Amino acid sequence: MYSLDDLFLFIRVVDVGSFVHTAKALKISETTVSRRIKNLERQMGISLLSVNTKNFELTDYGRQVYNEIKERYEPVNGLIESIENIIEHKKEPIGTLNIVLPVVMSLELISPHIPKFISKYPKISLNIQYQNKEVDMIKDGVDIAILNHMPRQQTQKIRNVYSVYFKLYCSKAYAHKYGLPKTPDDLAKHLVVGYILDDGTIPNNVAITNIKTEQITITSMPRRITTNNGLHSIKWVLSNEMICPLLESSISSIREGVIEVLPEYQLYKMEYYLLRHPHSNSLNIQLFCDFLEKCLKGTT
Repeated sequence: MYSLDDLFLFIRVVDVGSFVHTAKALKISETTVSRRIKNLERQMGISLLSVNTKNFELTDYGRQVYNEIKERYEPVNGLIESIENIIEHKKEPIGTLNIVLPVVMSLELISPHIPKFISKYPKISLNIQYQNKEVDMIKDGVDIAILNHMPRQQTQKIRNVYSVYFKLYCSKAYAHKYGLPKTPDDLAKHLVVGYILDDGTIPNNVAITNIKTEQITITSMPRRITTNNGLHSIKWVLSNEMICPLLESSISSIREGVIEVLPEYQLYKMEYYLLRHPHSNSLNIQLFCDFLEKCLKGTT
């Protein structure tokens, strides 16, 4: 009879996509993982994985076994996680969390509240990286991440936690000096900052949506100056020489000095997704995820 532990190890290997990272997560050797999978195949009398020197692929039998176990035993896994949570909550929160946060959005909504979390949980340490690029939670050893795009890897625990629109802003001095555009077509007469996407590309056009009528105007992307960083755009707004697209959540510190350009319109919507390490369900992670959501709701 084959071992249920080895069956669940097989599921873990497929979910993680790597013998090496599975071994690290389970704190066993890669050799042990390989030996147990081979032993499972021998006991079942079928080949589950086609392995080469760099990676592996599921065989037809392996895919059938994987799908069958995931479908039937996922609720059991959820029960195990719930029990582990109960056990964890009896312990004092302690340990280190590796966290990735978006650059601009975090500046006003999350970063100011980090000291509160540190004070509340003195035995939790935080390693925080601010970036917008794709994250491999397992390979990079990241416990929690917020991304401003849907991640390519769908095996992670993902939840949409925040949405915000880009809108156009200029300084009051700019409006006095150059006047304000009254329609989207008038933007061509002003120095407007364009944006660069996270993959490095610059769209040819930008859609401007009327908030009340939902009518969409397509206009050419400004090319005189473009950027991928809203923090620098804030500085350009304050130069009194440019109109810049900014997140509504990023202007609180300069709100008194700026005005909204074409206030009845908005640019594209930015969606933010909360990711948790797919094979970790510790109390520390849950506490910080709860903290993040309170930050985004303004209830910290």
